[in-house]
Amino acid sequence: MSAASNGRVLRIALAGSLAVHLVVAAIIYSHPVKAAQPQKPDKTYIIHLPPPTPTPPPPTPKPALPQPQHQSAAVRPPIRLPRVPSRNNPHGPPAPPIEPTGSPMPSPASTSGPAVAPTAAPFVPTPTPKPACSAPDIPAKTLVTQPADRPEDADGYTGTAKVRVDLDAAGNVVGASVYQTTGSMELDHAALAAARASRYAPEERDCKNVSGSYLFIVDFQ
Repeated sequence: MSAASNGRVLRIALAGSLAVHLVVAAIIYSHPVKAAQPQKPDKTYIIHLPPPTPTPPPPTPKPALPQPQHQSAAVRPPIRLPRVPSRNNPHGPPAPPIEPTGSPMPSPASTSGPAVAPTAAPFVPTPTPKPACSAPDIPAKTLVTQPADRPEDADGYTGTAKVRVDLDAAGNVVGASVYQTTGSMELDHAALAAARASRYAPEERDCKNVSGSYLFIVDFQ
């Protein structure tokens, strides 16, 4: 083919293609496609449900009350009348039993009277315990006092001698010493001898004998 005929065919093809596009465009614009409208959301309803009603607990069964015991009333036995003899029947017809009338005899429990409450025992006060001794604290003392002998070489001397006597819990002398001197050794020795020869009662504390001391006094005139 020649170049002229090829160019004409090409122009015809281009014209046909352009015509097809125009027809399609006309169809599209004549029927525009509408976009789908967004749907509005439905209204939201909030429903408040009441809380469930709690199930009530089962009722507590009441304790059964004790049934009162009925005391059986004593029933009087039927009373039989004695037979009355007749001419035809010397022994007489048997008498019908007579039923007891009135209220039944009271039972022994009803005739015993009202119950008497037991009386309480009288209150007896508890005696206060007496102390073991007359006084809780008692100082030592002499039971038997031995007199002091004035020595011959101490004539003309006077004065008062005080001797401290140490005692144990039994009252025995365990020691003696001059607490106050007379100024004469002879008189002091006589006072010491008299103090050791005397007998004593020990000191008491809380009603118990304890060791202690006693002041033995000798007055030389």
